[in-house]
Order: sequence, then C-alpha cells, then structure tokens
Amino acid sequence: MRKDLMPEEIKFHLRDDFGSADEVLHACIRDDDVPQLRQLLRASPAPDINYSHPAFGPPLHFASWCGNLDAVDLLLAAGADALIVS
Repeated sequence: MRKDLMPEEIKFHLRDDFGSADEVLHACIRDDDVPQLRQLLRASPAPDINYSHPAFGPPLHFASWCGNLDAVDLLLAAGADALIVS
C-alpha cells in the first residue's frame, strides 16, 4: 500500500477504522498484511469476501484503491466478485 501518497487526513481515518469482525479483510489490506489476508481467506468459515464497508466498499475495491496488487490477486483467486457495485 502506498500510504506515503495518501493525504494525512486519509491516513488518520484509515488508522481508526475497521474494528468489526466483518472488516478484518479491510484491516489486513490497510496494514499490507498479505500473509494474514491469505490465512483468513483459507479459514473455515472465511470472512465475507464481498462485505461492503460503508466508506470503502468491498475488500477488492479497497485493495485496488490502496494499490495493493497482491491483495487484489488473492481476493480474486478466493472468489471476490469483480463486478460488485458498492
């Protein structure tokens, strides 16, 4: 993730968000924690891969927005809906 390219107010907001169990994939993407993301996607039951955060949309959109291509690849391989509208 290229946090160095984000405005300070966005960095601050990202630090304080993603506290619920539904948002765990978003937190991994935010933290650029690809190994943890991979582990969560393999878990049974896995978190909702298409859960849409009210501000940031589904994990796939968020990973793309963050420039986290490894996360994008993992999410698509795990079955994330590439055509979902948030």
